[in-house]
Amino acid sequence: MEGLLTQTDYPDLELIIVDNQTSDPQTLEYFDELKTRGVRILPHPYPFNYATLNNVGAEFATGEYIGLVNNDIEILHPDWLKEMMSLVVRPDVGAVGAKLLWKNDMVQHAGVVIGINGLAAHTGNNWLRNDPGYLGFNHLARRQSACTTACLILRRDLYLQIEGMDEVRHPVAFNDVDMCLRINELGLKILWTPFAELIHAESASRGKDSTADKAARSKREQNLLLSRWGRSYRYDPAYHPSLNADWALGTYAGMSFSSMNGGALGEGR
Repeated sequence: MEGLLTQTDYPDLELIIVDNQTSDPQTLEYFDELKTRGVRILPHPYPFNYATLNNVGAEFATGEYIGLVNNDIEILHPDWLKEMMSLVVRPDVGAVGAKLLWKNDMVQHAGVVIGINGLAAHTGNNWLRNDPGYLGFNHLARRQSACTTACLILRRDLYLQIEGMDEVRHPVAFNDVDMCLRINELGLKILWTPFAELIHAESASRGKDSTADKAARSKREQNLLLSRWGRSYRYDPAYHPSLNADWALGTYAGMSFSSMNGGALGEGR
């Protein structure tokens, strides 16, 4: 939040925190301070549902554009939002994603490719921050079929038009992929830019899905993504089918579900 308040060069920011059962005394004290600085705190005392949290924030926002920004994002340079806004204002663009880095300067997210390991995954995970990447992909603003909502900018009216993220089918996982694919269906582009760089300490606040219940929920959401999009997206329209998908794979490369009922997204490449 301090990065948005003091390290982001953009006028008239409306900052909203959707508070999902925070109990830490220091954090609650910080929330009280933030209220005096114009930040809105929306209590959400219900079980964790990532899709719902974003939908609530979008509903209460009043600006023309909304930025979905996770609480584990760190700002690296003040012009990141201006870069993303310069792209999302184009009438043919539906949403814009950012270049997200691990703290060790490795790329965590350079867009999402459909069909990686039978489902969908972040790309560029084996690149260093300044590596050119395959065909210079790490240095090029380009179209993707999806981007993560850990940091995503889009028009608020578009978000409401598509009814935001699917809170029922995808409460935790793949809600961003599903939403971006629905935006694609409207004929609008999802863009990714390497010129908006941020650190994303993924799962730092919430932890990994390591319990049996969480694993079962994750598998259910994977199957639901396949059932909705598996036939429509046998090939990623933003990634040439003649190119090998292996360049995108790294230590954070998604998982293989090609043996699941219903086939696989991108099956057959």
